Amino acid sequence: MVGTTFSVKTVEESEEREDSFYIYENEPLIEYRIEVLDIVEAKAHIKCNGAFILDGYAEPWIEEGFEIDSWIPVIESVQDWDKLSLK
Repeated sequence: MVGTTFSVKTVEESEEREDSFYIYENEPLIEYRIEVLDIVEAKAHIKCNGAFILDGYAEPWIEEGFEIDSWIPVIESVQDWDKLSLK
């Protein structure tokens, strides 16, 4: 999985996948790209950047960019939720 990338290029694609950030309400992502940089001891180092709709009620809507650089747990089975104390 290290080196794997995934991207979404349109709001429609994001909505179809049900990708969203909760700011005021569930606002869809406009576009994003995520990459798995490393995996160590059941945690993945990911980097994600893109743009989301900050305020979908505004006319036109307000967009904001984001960048995430984080270590997240790798979930391979339902037992991992207990093992990683994520319940």
